[in-house]
Amino acid sequence: MPEGLKSKRQRKYTEDSLKKAVQLVDLERKREKNKVVK
Repeated sequence: MPEGLKSKRQRKYTEDSLKKAVQLVDLERKREKNKVVK
């Protein structure tokens, strides 16, 4: 496998993981806000 292709794929995987992590954090924050409101 060419090095360029490998690193590109690795970067995309990392970006996807970061996006998922950010979405999870956002969900947790929304839940916390809902708890405070109620």
